[in-house]
Amino acid sequence: AAQIGAALVRYEYSAGGDLLRVIGRDGAVKRSFTYQNNLMVSHTDAAGLTAYYEYSHYTPTGKVLRNWTSLGEEWRFTYHDGYTEVTDVLGRIEQYHYDYNNELTKRVFADGSTNIMERDSLGRLLSHTDAMGRVTRYQYSNEGQIETIARPDGAMLHFDYDDSYRLIRKSDAEGHYDSYTYDEAGNLLTHTDPLKHTTRFEYADNGLLLSVTDPKGSTTEYHYDRNHQPDLITDCSGYQTRLAYTPEGQLARITDALGQHTEYHYDANQNLTLALYPDGSKETFRYDAADRLTAHTDGEGHTTAYEYGQDGLPTQRTNALGHTFGYHYDAARRLIGLTNENGARYRFAYDVLDRLVAESGFDHKLTAYHYNAGNELVQQSEY
Repeated sequence: AAQIGAALVRYEYSAGGDLLRVIGRDGAVKRSFTYQNNLMVSHTDAAGLTAYYEYSHYTPTGKVLRNWTSLGEEWRFTYHDGYTEVTDVLGRIEQYHYDYNNELTKRVFADGSTNIMERDSLGRLLSHTDAMGRVTRYQYSNEGQIETIARPDGAMLHFDYDDSYRLIRKSDAEGHYDSYTYDEAGNLLTHTDPLKHTTRFEYADNGLLLSVTDPKGSTTEYHYDRNHQPDLITDCSGYQTRLAYTPEGQLARITDALGQHTEYHYDANQNLTLALYPDGSKETFRYDAADRLTAHTDGEGHTTAYEYGQDGLPTQRTNALGHTFGYHYDAARRLIGLTNENGARYRFAYDVLDRLVAESGFDHKLTAYHYNAGNELVQQSEY
């Protein structure tokens, strides 16, 4: 739906064919890359965050040994026969095991727990065993479609297909099922849920959805512009909503059944900058070079400002009164603390598997969380 001839993004290459820069509509560089012997050794985003790569050797078969960023993050990769070890910025080591097809068959987590994936010769998952030894099994048709899923608790899911390999029935062991029908083009015509409620769909010859009729018989109709974008929606009561778009395909105006307009305006990077409402109020939005929201002014003129780290994580929010709310992270980018407008702290703690194990509120109330080997929360304690 973009305006014909309007460039959305530009790409610059080296004489050797390596992508050097990605340039946005505003002329700013969004991504830049450097290479050694045609292998990417760094890339930098619009915020200035740079990631670097070191290889075992700089040939087409070279493997990444180390990946680090300008913020000090680092990951190391050690390759063995049949598996790879990954060490992250916290020193945690995980293993990834592969079969002769290079399909993942086992993952060993930093605490030593494992997930095991059994696969057939085509790489399809036959079973998954979690850290508690619970097994989920999968069966396929001769055409490769999933037919049965057997869960660890004995529950079964069955899937049936028509001659065109389209799903026509999904059922469980208790006899509950969803059923589906299609037209000759493969468009979904009906969906009937386990309670026998049927939703019906109608399409144009080009496949665009014309109407949806819910189980109660209420119908919503859709009309489209020449770019196949919905420009008129008629609800079950006959009320109409009209939509108009920018040359780039973004929503520019909504007109409701009462004739009231809401308008939307965008910058060169297609970020929403202004929303005008029927009552005369407006909202404005500002962004940084990385297209991150830096300020929002609401309909009453109150402005909230946002700040980010170079990695894109929010670090501070300042409201219209000048009060700030801070966000704090560890080296693994996990949220470990909040600081409210009064300077009080809210803290979070995690285990080696990144599970939240404790939080201390602004009122200093402590909540602890305990998990089983399957990562399921089994106990919550408050102190």
